[in-house]
Amino acid sequence: MRTTPAGFALAVAMTAPLSAARVDPSSDRSIVVRVDDRAQVPASTLDRAGQEAARIYRLAGLKLLWTHASDAGGRFAVRLIILPRFAGAVAAHAPTLMGAAPVFTQECDASVYLFFAQIVSSAIAEQLDPSLVLGTVAAHEIGHVLLRHSGHSRDGLMRSPWTAGDWRRAASGLLLFSASEPETMRSTIAACQ
Repeated sequence: MRTTPAGFALAVAMTAPLSAARVDPSSDRSIVVRVDDRAQVPASTLDRAGQEAARIYRLAGLKLLWTHASDAGGRFAVRLIILPRFAGAVAAHAPTLMGAAPVFTQECDASVYLFFAQIVSSAIAEQLDPSLVLGTVAAHEIGHVLLRHSGHSRDGLMRSPWTAGDWRRAASGLLLFSASEPETMRSTIAACQ
């Protein structure tokens, strides 16, 4: 039973642990994520995924604003396109391809793609809530845009492929950006203001 989410604007402001980085209210480090749900993801799954992605970014000192609105208001904007499934050929080294961030330009708008069937399959295989997997994959793909590269890290949220250990860290809220990545992301956002 799937429901199509009604138009919503979700500004997620989660309370982070005291030791976590805080978003500085005097500077706008916001990323507007315009959700284009073509897979008819259940509204509750999409909401929880947005909360998870926002939590990951909040711990990096950034704020994610999820919306269906087309105007980003001068902020860095990412169009998050959720497709029912990946329709292309999957490389042998990426059998569980859950998302993609195309080649980047230096523009302040970008699009990333998530493949819902693969996300659900991975969630089932790892015995995780699909919203956790969706939010984690969204945070990873948006990270590619903000880091301005398609490469992967040796560990953390930007590594690939994720292992069972990485998914355990995700389920515990510990699959995060590396210490150096948030500064690069802040620079990308600042260049767009």
